[in-house]
Amino acid sequence: MSETRQGMVTVAESGSGPYSQLAHAGRHVLSADEPEASGGHDVGPSPYEFLLVGLGALHRHDAAILCGAA
Repeated sequence: MSETRQGMVTVAESGSGPYSQLAHAGRHVLSADEPEASGGHDVGPSPYEFLLVGLGALHRHDAAILCGAA
């Protein structure tokens, strides 16, 4: 497996559905899709859910730094 740089993200169609995507973030592989009610196969969180997860994690991280817990 080739090495990827920290902070590098790529997104490509997974081939398993009309909206299904595979995202490579550093050494991590994530699946994204739309729910079945929206025409997807629900094999992973929707892009909107990933956005909310990222914002929530960033908020929690910042709160930990401000409170001196990090």
